[in-house]
Amino acid sequence: MALRALDNTLPAAVADRPKKAAKISKPTVAAAAAAAASPESGGKKRNDENLTPKATAEQAVEYVRSEDLQPVAGSAKARAAGLVAELDSRDWVKVCEALNDARRLAIHHPALLSPILEKVVLAIVKTMKNPRSAVLKTSVMACADIFRAFGNLISSASGEAFDKLLLQLLLKASQDKRFVCEEAEKAMRAMATSMPPLPLLKKLKSYVHHANPRVRAKAAVAMAHCAARMDVETMKEFGMPALLQVSAELLNDRLPEAREAARSIVTSTHAAFFKDAAAGQEEEEKEKEEEEKEKEEAMGAAAAAWESLCALSLSPISAQAVAKIVSQPQIAMDGDGQGGVAKRRGAAADEEDPDRRPGAEAAAADKDGDDDEKAARRSRRVASLDVFRGLTVALMILVDGAGGEWPVIGHAPWDGCNLADFVMPFFLFIVGMAIPLSLKRIPDRGRAVRRVVIRTLKLLFWGILLQGGYSHAPDELAYGVDMKHIRWCGILQRIAFAYLVVAVIEIATKDANIQDQSSSGFSIFRMYFSQWIVACCILLIYLSLVYGIYVPDWEFRVRNVDSPNYGKVLTVTCGTRGKLSPPCNAVGYIDRKVLGINHLYQKPAWRRHRACTDDSPHEGPFKSDAPAWCASPFEPEGLLSSFSAVLSTIIGVHYGHVLVHMKSHMDRLKQWVTMGIALLLLGIILHFSHAIPLNKQLYTFSYICVTAGAAGIVFSMLYFLVDMVSLGYVFAPLRWIGMNAMLVYIMAAAGVFEGFLNGWYYDGTNNTLVYWVRKHVFVRVWHSARVGILLYVLVAQILLWALVAGILHRAGVYWKL
Repeated sequence: MALRALDNTLPAAVADRPKKAAKISKPTVAAAAAAAASPESGGKKRNDENLTPKATAEQAVEYVRSEDLQPVAGSAKARAAGLVAELDSRDWVKVCEALNDARRLAIHHPALLSPILEKVVLAIVKTMKNPRSAVLKTSVMACADIFRAFGNLISSASGEAFDKLLLQLLLKASQDKRFVCEEAEKAMRAMATSMPPLPLLKKLKSYVHHANPRVRAKAAVAMAHCAARMDVETMKEFGMPALLQVSAELLNDRLPEAREAARSIVTSTHAAFFKDAAAGQEEEEKEKEEEEKEKEEAMGAAAAAWESLCALSLSPISAQAVAKIVSQPQIAMDGDGQGGVAKRRGAAADEEDPDRRPGAEAAAADKDGDDDEKAARRSRRVASLDVFRGLTVALMILVDGAGGEWPVIGHAPWDGCNLADFVMPFFLFIVGMAIPLSLKRIPDRGRAVRRVVIRTLKLLFWGILLQGGYSHAPDELAYGVDMKHIRWCGILQRIAFAYLVVAVIEIATKDANIQDQSSSGFSIFRMYFSQWIVACCILLIYLSLVYGIYVPDWEFRVRNVDSPNYGKVLTVTCGTRGKLSPPCNAVGYIDRKVLGINHLYQKPAWRRHRACTDDSPHEGPFKSDAPAWCASPFEPEGLLSSFSAVLSTIIGVHYGHVLVHMKSHMDRLKQWVTMGIALLLLGIILHFSHAIPLNKQLYTFSYICVTAGAAGIVFSMLYFLVDMVSLGYVFAPLRWIGMNAMLVYIMAAAGVFEGFLNGWYYDGTNNTLVYWVRKHVFVRVWHSARVGILLYVLVAQILLWALVAGILHRAGVYWKL
């Protein structure tokens, strides 16, 4: 009987079928004689291996319970001596009888079976591969009886034989044959409750990474039974960090059975850990009050030690998931009374994060469950990633508000890289890093694509609204834009494009089995090799276009009303190919041809170029002999530069893959820091060797390497300080901003809140609360416009909105797309 594939399907929900005994047909004497005398036989004895044996109706194979088995009739020594030969018989009825004899010997005559135990186990493994259900079920029942009789000896006395037996039991417990599966589960429970837990746990550990999800689940259940029987010393001998790491991996398994077993392992480990702490406290005799006080202190120390163990052994997400499990009081062991798998009581027994469950299950969750799950998702956030996101938003507010007075932190006029030039790549890096974390919980590809498309459309909407020219905040009390001059590109639009491309690549190339593998070294590169192929293709296309497109002469009309050339049409001479100069690069040429020159950014950073103004790097009046291109528009977030910006997001995705797959803090840091330093050095070499200059407006390859490497190093430092050393409280304001990044960006960075305040003026539009605070509280106090504006941005914008975000965080209010 063929079995359906086990790797990509779940057990079908079928009604319980009545258990049937194997029956033997009754051939007639005439039929047997006819068969013997048939011409094909030639009068010779035929191989009757596959023929139904001659038997009466009473010779049916019976499945006898262990407690009903009687001692061996006759000579038990003789039965033991011929047992192995009978187990190898080709007659399946004799094999079933021999298996029952093995059970009788194990129960009533264990001393006779012990010398031949290894041979018997190997013979039983062979019978477990028999296609006949009767032989298969009887062999599994024999395993259970042997485990009960020789649990303390079997793993050491017959190691190789036991390994083969364990594999067969896991496979049989994963079958669709219900009556075989049930017996295999009973045998595995007998194994887990009879054998020493430590050696068994070491053997089971390798099977929780098996490719077959059902085998993983059954191995996890057996590990949970073992963990329930272990004390803290045995757990320490096995390795508590290893036990917690296995549990953390199983918490993300596809099958609920494996996830429930993982919760049981965590609960057993936690209980043993605290039981040991309580036992150490009870050894000393103290007065009642002093004893209570000391006990509370001991429990507090144990709790701190447990948190430290989880933090050092697990990723931040896994550690918080474990903390959630042990904090739930409604844990009860199953009814076998032997330390089975822990099960949660009530309707919430199978509740998981909706993003981690199939769509039908997520839709069936009730409102209360959704509220709990949302809180759980918030608790599982990577704190250092929120801090990094908050730091990037704060940098954007700083460079936009104070960059005019402090050019060193503003955008570089053309080649080079100032502080402001790190903001966009940092955003793209963070978006990429968050993609594996968010899509990991959505197994359905269609649902994941819908989510990505909706988020992309929301980002495009806000980007065009805030940077397309519709909003004039905070300086002008007006709104609206001429559609002939609307700006189609911008910061949020570039983020939306990179997010869409990379998220779709991640969904298309992600294999469900990858999530169950633990990775190290360059294995993550190999697992996601196709994504790096796409990255190489993007880079080759970008370089081919930048250095291969011919850029002709072009002209534009001056739109700046303050310019003496207002309304004039000026011509820019190019006629070249492969140049990266401000007027004659292929990036600007493509934007002018595709988007149209009227839809480009009208105040590019190159207006502060030394060829345009004597006040460079400050903005000032143009030179009398300034080239025409100084007054022309240019799109810093254009089409071709946004195409190469996808590479920053792909690098961020790799960092996210490291976070998902690697469980050790140090392994993660090694990967991140090594790659960050390598990218940083490569970009610096390309720039200073004059091969490819650092240029944010063109988004060159050297700029990608330097900014992505810097992002990786900065994030690694934050990860070490926040998630490893637990100094998150120092960065709490940045984390609050990061958790409400969209709100702070729109209100502070885009100037919407200041524009709202400027709408309430007194006796003139320049006499507003914002203007008064900036002038009288900051500039006049410090007697310096530069210092005053810098402090105003730091206090009245960044710190103020950090406090607002902190209040919203305490209230559980977040603005997300």
